[in-house]
Amino acid sequence: MTGVTIGLIMNLAFCLVILALGIWGFIKRSSTPALYMGIAFGFYAVSHVLSLTGLIQSLNVVGVVTRFIGYALSVYVIYLIIFKK
Repeated sequence: MTGVTIGLIMNLAFCLVILALGIWGFIKRSSTPALYMGIAFGFYAVSHVLSLTGLIQSLNVVGVVTRFIGYALSVYVIYLIIFKK
């Protein structure tokens, strides 16, 4: 295994943990921002899976779109936290 592969596996694992914590936060506290952040990291996880399977090259647009959605959701969560009423 190369260093890149180990890094992708580690990032995938952390993304899945954050996804699970976001879902748990929503269930326990009805925290919509936690759920959205978890979903955002779920999209990052999809991007890591595409990279690990070698599909990122042939599905480049899918990789870009999944990352874009993840970043957009992350920005939205920060917006919700800052401007929470």
